[in-house]
Amino acid sequence: MFSVCLAVIMSIKSKFTIFISLLILIIIVGITTILYYAERKLLDEQMENHRKSLVAGLVQIGRESLLVGDDLILINYANLLKKTNPSIMDVIVTDKKGIIIAHTDSNLLKKQINAEPDTDKVKVESPVVFGTDEVAKCIINFSKVELEKIFEKGLKKTKQRVFTIGVASLIIGFFGAWLFSYLMTAPIELLSKGAKIVGSGNLEHKVRINRRDELGALADHFNMMTEKLKELDEMKRDFVSSLTHELRSPLGAIETYINLLLDKNPEYEKENFFRIKKNVSRLRNFINDLLDIAKIEKGKMEISPVPFDLSDAVKDIVDLFKLQAGEKKIDLAYSSDLSIINIKADEDHIKQVITNLVSNALKFTPAGGKICINAKLVQSKKTADYILVSVSDTGIGIPKDSLDKLFQKFEQVKGVREKIKGPKGTGLGLSIAKGIVELHGGKIWIESDINKGTTFFFTIPV
Repeated sequence: MFSVCLAVIMSIKSKFTIFISLLILIIIVGITTILYYAERKLLDEQMENHRKSLVAGLVQIGRESLLVGDDLILINYANLLKKTNPSIMDVIVTDKKGIIIAHTDSNLLKKQINAEPDTDKVKVESPVVFGTDEVAKCIINFSKVELEKIFEKGLKKTKQRVFTIGVASLIIGFFGAWLFSYLMTAPIELLSKGAKIVGSGNLEHKVRINRRDELGALADHFNMMTEKLKELDEMKRDFVSSLTHELRSPLGAIETYINLLLDKNPEYEKENFFRIKKNVSRLRNFINDLLDIAKIEKGKMEISPVPFDLSDAVKDIVDLFKLQAGEKKIDLAYSSDLSIINIKADEDHIKQVITNLVSNALKFTPAGGKICINAKLVQSKKTADYILVSVSDTGIGIPKDSLDKLFQKFEQVKGVREKIKGPKGTGLGLSIAKGIVELHGGKIWIESDINKGTTFFFTIPV
């Protein structure tokens, strides 16, 4: 239970540090263990080689002593070896018959060597050879107890050296683990604090992480998300403002004229009914837009394709807006070469798309401007034939960086929206138009130049 609670309470940095530290500890323990046994083996080999070298030196002196016939040289050298090497118990040189000719104990000279084994000694021997004949044998007996003391003394130094290396490596490793954990988790802590600040409503906050790895990319995406949230928040405020205006204004007008009617002023009755009808129409259109966008998003909008003449539909829309365009002194026309174009589509919805585009063009085209609707059949070798419809205006234009956003819900171009007078709309018309066109299997896009005009295109497959 405690371990579970500890795992929950510990921070990522602590977990990271502990995990890396344990990993380093295992590695260092493994390396030091291997190093210890390697040093132990090396020490054992060094001691063995030293014993062999002592015997080899004795053999060399024995050969020289036998050559000159002076056993004293050999006896003196044997005594010197024992005096300078505490681990040596005795040094013996025998002839080929086993008779001792040199010994560290002078009482044993000229006697037969004792061949009985002694478990307390480590015996190292080597022959003295002239040509192919073995003329003598050199033997050095080492004390097993003394050899073990020397070995343990050397091993103790090895242990101290390995321990020092291990402790130093652990200290460096633990510090490196902490530093690595800090470098990895510090950006995560900044992102966590940033998320808390943004969650509290401060959408201006930015996370500054100067890294070019995955965490740096995550910080960039976090800041992009914050920007998007800021845009959505502004969009929400604009929508609420527009919604309030779109609902409050007509409702207020309806209430006012109903009160006038209740006062029973006959001379204003017809005009007031007309105004009520106009405001009710505004409310109905707005609510219809909300319903349409909801249907499109849920995939519930149905289209009923029927054959109809697109040219007649365009002419009807031109006639519908002709009076409004005349009042704004805008030339509204359709292409003079527009011939009869029969297509199979949902006539009401296609008219709704063109009506939305013409309505937008009228809002953003100043007096003296021109709006033109064109439709033509495009025959393609790569794809199926399609109808290309365009609505062009000579209005104020749209910035390039806003073109891709215009088909989003409630999206309205800043700096452009403020330049128009009258109802601003709620930014649903183009989103609905896009949904209708795509339901027909077509696509819609925009081309625009600031202060030169805008053209909306959409296609309907034949």
